[in-house]
Amino acid sequence: MRANIKTSDYFDNYYELQLDDLNYYESSLEKGKAKEGRISAVKRKLFTISFYTLITKYSSGYEVSKLILVIRYIGKNNRKSITIT
Repeated sequence: MRANIKTSDYFDNYYELQLDDLNYYESSLEKGKAKEGRISAVKRKLFTISFYTLITKYSSGYEVSKLILVIRYIGKNNRKSITIT
């Protein structure tokens, strides 16, 4: 673990909450629940959550080589690579 201030349980819980948020916002886009004027805000939120997830994984000691998949997600907006464990 790179960050010694927080426990591994903290990182695990934070990561799970981030995944829940990602699922919520993605679902709202897929099901058309997001209002037309809010779509860009929802996509920005998805990016932000993904970026914070990347930071969380790095801080918890995740292998940098595996984080490349998360970085690709952030660049391409392809959710499937964010669910690595």
